[in-house]
Amino acid sequence: MKLGIGTAQFGLNYGVNNKNGIPDLDEIRRILDIARGNNIKKIDTAMSYGDAHIKLGKAGVQDFEIGSKIPRVEGDTKKEIRTFVINNVERTLAELRIDSIHRIFLHNHKDYNIHKEAIQEAIGELKNSGKVYQFGVSMYRPNDIIKAAEDKQLDVFQVPINILDRSFEMAGFIEHAIKNKKIIQARSVFLQGLLLKDLDKLGSHFEKWQDIFEQLEDEAKERNMTRKELALSYILDQNIESFVIGIETSRQLKELIVALERLSATRQKKYPHFKVDEDLINPTKWPR
Repeated sequence: MKLGIGTAQFGLNYGVNNKNGIPDLDEIRRILDIARGNNIKKIDTAMSYGDAHIKLGKAGVQDFEIGSKIPRVEGDTKKEIRTFVINNVERTLAELRIDSIHRIFLHNHKDYNIHKEAIQEAIGELKNSGKVYQFGVSMYRPNDIIKAAEDKQLDVFQVPINILDRSFEMAGFIEHAIKNKKIIQARSVFLQGLLLKDLDKLGSHFEKWQDIFEQLEDEAKERNMTRKELALSYILDQNIESFVIGIETSRQLKELIVALERLSATRQKKYPHFKVDEDLINPTKWPR
């Protein structure tokens, strides 16, 4: 299954539509057991997700393909940056209680452009020692990044893709990356939960885009779907390796699996384009 378990909610009150809060360790274990039983192999996490690493380590994740993220790189010299990267990966392995990790991302891709040589050296050492299998960057917007798809040191890119935000596709990045044999993993499938929010509870910041959400609702109804199913249908039709969705409860994961299995048999292919702007599709511009 292309679905990967997002774990920001395991350590943070994350997402604008999070109604359940942070799951406890028993609930996390139930989520992981359901994932195992449904061929869901990927878990996405990060050091910045509160105590998500610690909880995952206690729950046991040795049989999953883990992807985690290095926080904003610190250091002035090449030696300091190399040490920072290696130490963060070592800490990640220790907290997750694993010997090696499938993927390590830089949480901010700009760090790679600034400190490329030192980071490449550190990652090369980690790969050679068998502690890291793939290295990539987490990207936010597609501005001036086409050349990143040609970088031989980068294996995988994690980017936001959803039915409203097609910026990486429109910029030609996804097609170019795949041509260069790179892996694309999508996140923000529900735009941090915004696509699932009740229309009468969008809040003052999002009210000016009410018409877009009503268009989404109408489009879903025409297809006999919910907005959630429409968003899932869209991501299933994208040329990507996998997609990450944040999970709060075991019940939520069960419902998601049922919806994905049903939608996989009824592909839609064509989707309308919605006129959106950066303030809507970029969560970094939302009020905190």
